[in-house]
Amino acid sequence: MIPFKILEHTADMRIRVQGHTEEEVFQSAALALAAILYPEYEKFKKRPGEYEKIVIEAPDINILLVNFLNEVLSRSEINRKIYPRIKFLKFSPKSLETQIFGFPIDYFDEDIKAVTYHEAEIEQNKRGIFEVILTLDI
Repeated sequence: MIPFKILEHTADMRIRVQGHTEEEVFQSAALALAAILYPEYEKFKKRPGEYEKIVIEAPDINILLVNFLNEVLSRSEINRKIYPRIKFLKFSPKSLETQIFGFPIDYFDEDIKAVTYHEAEIEQNKRGIFEVILTLDI
């Protein structure tokens, strides 16, 4: 299974994110953001990185995902870092507590303004894989 795929879209960028669990969808989505911002992200995957804590609550898991990704994106912009790895400390459909591991970079390959709520619905397919299509405002 490929954890994410960048899809063609006329005005924005869309990505299909998959995981065996809902937590894995969140991890794959954060990895996809890192890959879009800095395509050479893989060179950081085994390094320890500096971690930051994120705590978020939302009315449902779909809003939680978008809010989480926008928080990661905001921290990327503010700190000039990418966050290709996350570790969950707590996870439920309405809240999460996680550590994100950041790595300083010199530039972003793509400018992502936000992850939108449009069609952001995590669903389980016939094979039991959780997936969501996310639209990125670029």
